[in-house]
Amino acid sequence: MSTELNKSIFDTSQDSYSQLFESFEKNMVFKGYTIEEWVLALNLKDLREDFSLNDLEKYTLRISKLTDIIVTNYALASANYNGLKKSVERSMLMAKQQILDEIDLFNLTEATPTTKKRSPSADTLETLAYNKTLDLQLNFSISEVFFNFWKIQYDKIYLLNQRVTSLNILKNIESKGVSLT
Repeated sequence: MSTELNKSIFDTSQDSYSQLFESFEKNMVFKGYTIEEWVLALNLKDLREDFSLNDLEKYTLRISKLTDIIVTNYALASANYNGLKKSVERSMLMAKQQILDEIDLFNLTEATPTTKKRSPSADTLETLAYNKTLDLQLNFSISEVFFNFWKIQYDKIYLLNQRVTSLNILKNIESKGVSLT
């Protein structure tokens, strides 16, 4: 019985995750394009063994154009992420201080000895501040997703550039009839 229940929970979770992933891919927008559209726009056809020097030159130009797009978007996503990170840190500090100030004000103006409030624990204060800055926290999480997406694209194009550069060198040497053995 428990095995069936576990499988049912897994299936439900998997369906939920798949729907969430698909929704995310189709609805999260960066600079006017969804993640799905960016993945398609950044896709390079496979590099084939039979590429001529001319084919390789066209492929290299395509990589160059994509590199410019990727580096620009990575820089923007990085700046946005780091800016929001600082904003979240500052907002959390301000929210914590506001909570403590509200408690102090209550204790000074309204509290009786039996209704006096105590300062919350550090964990509780953190949670209360997080809830006060929830919109900013969610925006920060979204910016982190885009930052990571563009970081992966950057790493991928960097590796591809290295490989294509090596291949260009080999193809040029080969075209000049120089033996590598």
